[in-house]
Amino acid sequence: MNGIRKTKKMLRIGVIGCGRIFKKHFESINQSKLYELIAICDNNQKILNKTLIDLNLNRYSDYNMMVFNERLDVVSILTDSGSHEAIINNLAGKVNNIIVEKPFTLSSSGAANVVEKCRQKKTRVFVVHQNRLNDTVKKLFELKNKKVFGKIFLCSVNLYWSRSDGYYLSDSWRGKWKSDGGAIANQGIHYIDIIHKLLGDPHTISAEGHTALNNIETEDTAAINFKYKNGCIVNFQITTAIRPKNIEGSISVFSENGSFQIGGEALNLIKNNTIKNNNEKSDLSYEIDDVYGRGHILFYEKIYKSVVNKIKSEFEGENFIKQIRLLNAIYSSIEKSEKIYFDPNKNYKSKLGVYES
Repeated sequence: MNGIRKTKKMLRIGVIGCGRIFKKHFESINQSKLYELIAICDNNQKILNKTLIDLNLNRYSDYNMMVFNERLDVVSILTDSGSHEAIINNLAGKVNNIIVEKPFTLSSSGAANVVEKCRQKKTRVFVVHQNRLNDTVKKLFELKNKKVFGKIFLCSVNLYWSRSDGYYLSDSWRGKWKSDGGAIANQGIHYIDIIHKLLGDPHTISAEGHTALNNIETEDTAAINFKYKNGCIVNFQITTAIRPKNIEGSISVFSENGSFQIGGEALNLIKNNTIKNNNEKSDLSYEIDDVYGRGHILFYEKIYKSVVNKIKSEFEGENFIKQIRLLNAIYSSIEKSEKIYFDPNKNYKSKLGVYES
């Protein structure tokens, strides 16, 4: 925990949403020993009553009451993606720091509006993108920053995961345009985020998507092509329709100076590193307990450092406005069956976050 002061002030934290991802956040909050979990909130009373029943926590079905009653330094929002925008807007100015799961909004215009309102109300927003903190992914960024790749001409991203109908039925918001999005917005966004950080804004986007096997509104399978002004092409194959179980989550980078490939089920194995004149240790592979990986605890440590030391973080909401525009541009390409010339300053419209069947 480099950069964290020796005299630690524990931050008082409350969590909104006790669904599937809650366990990972709780473990990270608990293991970091930097936060004191004060209260939890969920509008489903059954879920709320069975969550952490052995802990003496204040429990709320209304997050406004939780924030009003508790002196919280941080609130983590783990609800469905479609609710993020309204909750953040409502809490702006009422709490100093908000952590929110990806994507932090669904609509393009919503992203910029949320960031501006929080800036005016002096509330900081941090977006969870824990895969950036995988050792394997950090190595990828390091090689890029050291300019050892030279010209990158091709990247391949494969996300072959399995999500059954049972998964989508486990919460009524899953697989819906207004509240979730499909395999691109929910699972694929982590991989889109890494490529976006690595290469920047694409020049053009061409995408196709459909619902192959799952009984949902949105896509469970997609193919996306980014092309950059320097000629680099990135191909994404994203699906949650693999049966019977996950196969891989991988990113391959091909350049004039060699190739670098991260694989495994969730970007946890370095499969190939042939970059010339790169003699540093590259065997950073590790085993995972689940597809979420190990990054959440590192994320919470980084947010603690940023809040306590009052320093900027790469996870600030303002850094992800372009990402939400990019996400909507991808869906727009699918809906219109056309190539999109991506403008990072444009708010693209799609079904994502607004469409109700």
